[in-house]
Amino acid sequence: MEKFDPKKILKQNHTYFKEELLPYYILVNTLEGSIFIDVEEQNLRHLLGINKTFNDKYRNMTAKKFFHVLNNKNIDLFEIIDKQRYMDNHLTTDELHILRKNYSFITLFESLFSEPNIQLYKIKPGDNFDADYVHFTFINKGGGYIGIIGSDKNNYHYFNSVILENDNPKKYRGYPIVVKSIEKIKKEDFRFRDYKFVHSKRFITMQKEKKKTVKKMNLKLKKKEINTLLNNDVKIEIGQYGKNTIQIYFNSQLIEKNLKLDFTYDTPQKVADYINLHYSHLK
Repeated sequence: MEKFDPKKILKQNHTYFKEELLPYYILVNTLEGSIFIDVEEQNLRHLLGINKTFNDKYRNMTAKKFFHVLNNKNIDLFEIIDKQRYMDNHLTTDELHILRKNYSFITLFESLFSEPNIQLYKIKPGDNFDADYVHFTFINKGGGYIGIIGSDKNNYHYFNSVILENDNPKKYRGYPIVVKSIEKIKKEDFRFRDYKFVHSKRFITMQKEKKKTVKKMNLKLKKKEINTLLNNDVKIEIGQYGKNTIQIYFNSQLIEKNLKLDFTYDTPQKVADYINLHYSHLK
């Protein structure tokens, strides 16, 4: 491993993150669409492995606070890993991961943006690397990885891990994905409508799980209550043209016979609001 300055490396990585990643959205453009990567301040702590430090002060610090502490002062790497164990070449497994993350951080991200033939890999089933995709490059004889993971709240993705794997360099390389290009676009200049996003697998899974666990409202039992909440001249019936279908009448005239609402319409008020918005003006 090349020499580096333990007194400066955390600050250098923070500066690179703040100037080269944080102001941008990163788009990995594939044949299936664009993997949209958002970068937030709280990502840095995990990328640098601070959650694994022996130092309670930094291990228990929130990700946002760590970013701002490092923004305002320098932190010596030997506050994060033990200096004597480093000198004796007897770092713990966690400390070795922290060292390698910080050592390879800038090189890895530079390779993502500067190598002419970038490839992304889908993570292999059973891998203990918690990511959906990885960027891979060789660093000396080791395998350098950036993990990209989908959000469970939307279709965004984010960088969630940096790994330098020396024992088995290609350990986490899975199925390759064709990457047409990678773009870094200033957040204030980005136009969402110009891109077709690759959906986050974790968001899709979360939506499916919510749908399984949410019990649908019994529309027949709530029909009377819904009707009291509807605008004048609008009334509903339930199930005349199929199970769980809603029939809408305006001035006693049938104007919709097969309305179906998804599981998110789980109260009489929500159902009534939808019908008032979309049907009370129709004749």
